[in-house]
Parts: sequence; C-alpha cells; structure tokens
Amino acid sequence: MGDEYKIPRNLIRKIISKAPCFSSGENFNRYPGVITEGHETNCQYNNVILYIQNGHKGKFDFFESLLKDIAKIQSSRARKYRLFIFGFGNSKELQHEDKYFELRGNNIILKKKEIIDVLENITTDNKCSEAIIPALFPKSQGRNFYTNRTKINREDLLIIIGNKDEVYFNETLKSQLKLSIRKHILLIEFDNNTINYIFYPKELIFCKTKTTSKMNFKRNFKNIPSLMDVSPSTNLFSSIMRDDCKNQDIFLTIRNGYLDFYHKGGRLFKYDKNGFQTHIKYAAVITKGKDNYLTEKDLASYKLNIDFADNYKRIKENCANYSGLEAKGVSQLYQRYSYLSDSKIVVLDIEVSFKSLKNDKKQDRIDILLFNTKTKELQFVEAKHYSNKEIRSTKKPDVIEQIERYQEQIATNKASIIAEYGKYTKILNDIFGKNIPKPEKICKSVTLLIFGFDDDQKKRGLKKIESSLNKTKYYSKGDIKSIKIDSLWRKDCVEL
Repeated sequence: MGDEYKIPRNLIRKIISKAPCFSSGENFNRYPGVITEGHETNCQYNNVILYIQNGHKGKFDFFESLLKDIAKIQSSRARKYRLFIFGFGNSKELQHEDKYFELRGNNIILKKKEIIDVLENITTDNKCSEAIIPALFPKSQGRNFYTNRTKINREDLLIIIGNKDEVYFNETLKSQLKLSIRKHILLIEFDNNTINYIFYPKELIFCKTKTTSKMNFKRNFKNIPSLMDVSPSTNLFSSIMRDDCKNQDIFLTIRNGYLDFYHKGGRLFKYDKNGFQTHIKYAAVITKGKDNYLTEKDLASYKLNIDFADNYKRIKENCANYSGLEAKGVSQLYQRYSYLSDSKIVVLDIEVSFKSLKNDKKQDRIDILLFNTKTKELQFVEAKHYSNKEIRSTKKPDVIEQIERYQEQIATNKASIIAEYGKYTKILNDIFGKNIPKPEKICKSVTLLIFGFDDDQKKRGLKKIESSLNKTKYYSKGDIKSIKIDSLWRKDCVEL
C-alpha cells in the first residue's frame, strides 16, 4: 500500500495537540496544555465518530490507512475510547449497524477486518452526489448502543469522509456544531485522483432540507466529444457555433444533460444525445429561388431546407424575430458580458429554473445569473421591461412577491447552486479551453433590473414605481444597451 492515503504527519501532530488531556487516575477531561500535578498526563479524544458518504465501497487501502492514522492519534493506552461509524446520503437518518467498537491504543489495528467490514456495509456502492448529514448522532435504537450517549461533545473527534463539493449538513445542526466541536472536525475530501485532509474546516455547507426542488437542480453535460465532433455531418458547433459563442453572438448554457444556445433573446438550438434541435418556427426556412417573392403556385413546388448548417443564418434571423422585449433586453447583457468576455463580472447563466417550493406553481425562473470571477460570488438578477404590469401597483407590486419567492429558492438551494455551478464552469472550461473559477459563495438577495423607459417616463412614472418597491433592491436604466455590468453588480450584497 502506498503513502497516498496517509494523513500528513504535521496534520496528525496538530490533531493530537487539540485533543483533550486527562491525568491517569482521573475520570474527567482536561483541555489541551493542562497538566495535573502528580499524575501522568495523556491527551486523547473521548470518542472517534466516522461519517462516511454513500458510494465509497471498495476503498480497502484507504480504510486500512485511515485506521492506522487513528491509532496514532489515539495512541494512549491509559483509557478506552469508542469508535462509531455512521453513513449518510439520501436517507433522512444516519445509517449504522447499531453497534460501536470499544478500543484502547493500537488495538484498532487488531480489529481492522471487522471495522472495515462495517465501513463497507454502511457506505455501500450506491453513489450519492448530494449527500446530507441529517444528524450528528442517530436516534436510539436500543440501550446497549446508546448507553449514556445522546449527542456529540467537544471531547470527540469527528471524521467526515466524502467527495469534494458533495457533503452537506442539515441546517438544523447549526446550533449543535458550535466552534468547540468544529475545531475537532477532520474533513477528508476525495477530489478526482487526490485526497484533501482539512482539520477544523472554516466553512461547512448547510441546507434546510433535502427537498425535491433542491435535488432536481442540476448542471451537467457528458457528451462533449460528440458536440466537438468535426465530421461533416455533425460539425455545426465546431465549424460555426463555437466561434459565434466566442464572439458573443451565441450564448451557450448548460442544463441537466443537455445544452441550450441563445441568440438575441430566443433559444436558437437545444443539443442533447439526439443532436441539435430547434423550434419549428425558426426552422421554417424555404430554399431560396431566383426571386424573393413567390406565388401560391410557386409555393407548391418549394420545399423546406433540412440542413441546419446551410440555413444557420436564416434560422438565427427567425429566432431573433420571435423574441419578447425582456428576452431581447437580457440578450444585450450576455452579448457583451458573457463568460467568454474579458469582463471581471460576467453573465454565467440565464433563465435559471427551479422547481417551485409552492404547490401553486411548477417552476420559478430567474432571468440572469451574474458571476464575479475575482470574488467568486454569484448574484441573481430579475429583469423587467418598463411596460410590464408586474412592477406596478397601488399597494404591493406582484414583482415583490416574485423576488421574495426567488430569494427563498436561493436560501433553500444555496449549497446545490454553488456545487452545480462549480460543475458548470468546469464544463465551460472543457468546451472553450478557458479557466473560469468555481463559485464559492452566493448573494442572498435578487436584484430587480428595470429598463426600457425614456426620459419622460423616467420623470413621470418611474419614481412612482420605485417608491412602491419598498426594500426591494433595484437598478433602473432606460437604455439597457448602455448598462455597465459593474454598476448592475450589487456591492452591498449580503452573502449567504
């Protein structure tokens, strides 16, 4: 077995230095650095609790190496300690085998086969890309397992094993995970071919509950080789559209297993395992004859052109002609500040849909997602044209309820949004050869963008609209073409 799984020596020393200390002959704990006169002082954690994400079955070398490292950390033979093993993934409760291991010093190695068997049984091979730790300790199933044991305390060492960006804590655990407990957490992250060992992680990712809307929010696409194919029959992207994306004439977005391509407010193409698809109203392109005009009799002899590449320009024209005012306005932003631009703040995604948290709606769709590539922060923006009735009311405009609903989505799905857009940027980098960083945080508020008004409307109507928005954060600009994205970005945003 190689050294790739070993916890670094300096980190083991640090973990040991933070262990509570006790004197031989005493039954209570001291804290690091406290020495009791007249007795031999030992430092060791009361208990070691292992939490392992589902889907790590078969990592025998890693498990064996981890047990050896635990033996180094818990090397004192002056007192016994308990090893608990819990699994987490999609279930509402921690998974366990209703038992623990009572250990002393290095005898964890003598029991390694039995312990690894439990690890294998609990983690299984059922992969879970968004695994939530629902509790720190399971509900009692019997007296033997939980004798005098109901919760985690600051004398315990918590070891959490999972994949990078896939481990979350139920939000109800915030009050339990106090600083004194967080200081004794060792997070072991599998990140492709590397392992990260993080002791006392500065940030833990919490989520409210494992709702359907959260788990359904996905950003993935695995068919990049097919998209990049340069063969004559499938080269629409590689020969034409990729350059249009780089020139910001086309905006590529990643969905759950497919891609959307936008042009001047319309969805020009969708691309999935079946190839490129476009709406029939865009694709209705007649092969051009000698004259731009034709009679009803001529029409009978004409046929639709069935080649997307040959009629790409005409399909784009049709797409632009069908776009609404707000969609065209949003396109003015992504055609100047896309993620392929040199701007520090970019448009990362548009038309971001979540399954509604309410029963009366099927989808919540937010118009724009901005990304600050320097601070690695995400911000959502909802765009409304001045003519939209939703921004007008003598009491409370409909747009306020809409913004509040979107902000609830962000609060509920924060961890998932950050993780999925980490995947999103990686896919963009793979397609375009860029180095877009992964998001690390998100603004909890949604900015309202109002545009499409002239000077007279600004003087007479806009002030009335703005006064009715109460505390809703907004940005207004008559001509959206003149918007500077730095001005749209909210610098006073509160991070979730």
